[in-house]
Amino acid sequence: RRLGLQTKATILAIAIGTLPIVVIGGLTYQITTRVTTQEVSAAQKELAVEVADKLNRFIYERYGDVQVLANLPILRNPKVQAVVPVPERQKVLDQYVATYKVYDSIAVFDLAGDPIVQTTGPALGNHRDRDYFQAVLKNDRPFISLPAKSKSSGESVIHFAAPVKDAAGRTVAVVRTRLPIAALEKVIETLDASGNEYHVFDPAGKIFMATEKVQVGNDAEQDLAGLATRRTAKQSDAWITYDKTKQSEEILVGFAKTRDLEDMPNLDWGVAMAAYTRDAFRAGRGLLLALLVGSVVTAAIVAAISV
Repeated sequence: RRLGLQTKATILAIAIGTLPIVVIGGLTYQITTRVTTQEVSAAQKELAVEVADKLNRFIYERYGDVQVLANLPILRNPKVQAVVPVPERQKVLDQYVATYKVYDSIAVFDLAGDPIVQTTGPALGNHRDRDYFQAVLKNDRPFISLPAKSKSSGESVIHFAAPVKDAAGRTVAVVRTRLPIAALEKVIETLDASGNEYHVFDPAGKIFMATEKVQVGNDAEQDLAGLATRRTAKQSDAWITYDKTKQSEEILVGFAKTRDLEDMPNLDWGVAMAAYTRDAFRAGRGLLLALLVGSVVTAAIVAAISV
């Protein structure tokens, strides 16, 4: 009652002019945000699937490489070995390293674990105690080791090994290739995953490759809240959680596992791609800002006209 007619008219005009915009804009923002969240989350999940698939196929090719090496005549044919001395065989292996540009060592061991021929580098000792060597002797088939620190180089690597068989099908040696984890990191870098942090972990959930090197060796389920249920379900997914080191920072995580490939054992690796929600949902925040600015400008114009 204390308000004058002019003030009441101004307030009423502003309400009539801005309330519809605020209501419609709010509904539009909610709907758009929901759709955007679903689309961005789906894209994050697909990114994790793409990274897992790319790593899987890269390993698949390396699994084939070691089998090709195992069939080289200079390794399996005694007659060829008799006319091709060890230095020449070493040159062949060196050429493989130079051509593929992913291995830092290739070596062939006899059944006692002693090196027969190896690529240029520090001389290798007996490898009979290595898990890949024992696995090949036991199963008589190619083998892929879990990512681990090499006893020879001290670097994190993956070993590929395969039996070398003579013409009669008897295993006479074991060929081994060594792949540095750094080569896998380059595979991920070829993808357009800017703004994302990758975490790749083994079947036990131990992170062996990550954007933040301090996370290597950590339990992935401890570092990424909500991962345990997704690993149990064994399904690709995306969800919002918090950064372990910055509890106030929300992150969007996409998760996927490696799949079965023909003639190769499933690596059972997990991949988690994480991005800060402030970056992932930047478009939605821009829409909210536009609606707020539009509402304020509209209210100002309506107020000026009503006065």
